[in-house]
Amino acid sequence: EAEECDYVVCNPMTGQWTVLPPIVWQDEEDGEPAYFKVVQPFLGFDPAVPSRFVVFSPLVEVCDDVAIYLSETGRWTRNSEWGDNSEYPSFSAECAFLNGMMHFLHLVIEEPIIAVVDVEGDVCGEIALPEGMEDASSGYSSIGYSQGKLHAWYMHPHYYELCVWVLEDYASEKWTLKHTVDVPELFGRESAEEDCDEEDRTYKYEMFAIHPEHNLIFLTDWKEVNLSYDMDSKEVHLMCTSGDFLGGLPFIPSFADLVVG
Repeated sequence: EAEECDYVVCNPMTGQWTVLPPIVWQDEEDGEPAYFKVVQPFLGFDPAVPSRFVVFSPLVEVCDDVAIYLSETGRWTRNSEWGDNSEYPSFSAECAFLNGMMHFLHLVIEEPIIAVVDVEGDVCGEIALPEGMEDASSGYSSIGYSQGKLHAWYMHPHYYELCVWVLEDYASEKWTLKHTVDVPELFGRESAEEDCDEEDRTYKYEMFAIHPEHNLIFLTDWKEVNLSYDMDSKEVHLMCTSGDFLGGLPFIPSFADLVVG
């Protein structure tokens, strides 16, 4: 049908394409097949094993359920246990696959957390957000993977001040504030004041990615400009000023099959 589509996972390193099959289970009441849409899928990929991947898809039709696709089995499985404080798996658009686990920014109403989920869909732990990011549901917040460590960032909804943290110690959940920057200044504009009129804010800023190997972040105003910012040198590089490219995610290369002569 015109409004229907399939999701395809493409691995540029192996040249393999995989069309994700429909999510189908037997209904517990009448035994008839029940079909679910693949919505807001999250891809987990380990660069060390380029032929394997996992896809998580929250089921909007059923509370607390998530479907998990494993490339090794070629089918979806279902998990219905997402913890006591999860009324619905409402994750942010970004996630991070680290140490064989998927990390989701879990925007529960009372206290946002990072849920750590294994490839079977079982919640293996919860990581508290860094201090200063407790009100993540009100501003823009996300998580990402860089240099082998989990990162989190938060942007104030009025000042547009961006804070970036790194999880230095995974076991003790010790976060370190890595960088703070005034985002409008990066775009060559005056800082947003707390009491400025809402109609005067013609730009909506967002940090949409972090480099997997360097202290480099990527931001957009969702109108005309995309740029990269080096948190070490504080250098700004304009990537696009025409509005043709707004957003994106970094490609994580794999060197597992590289043969050195």
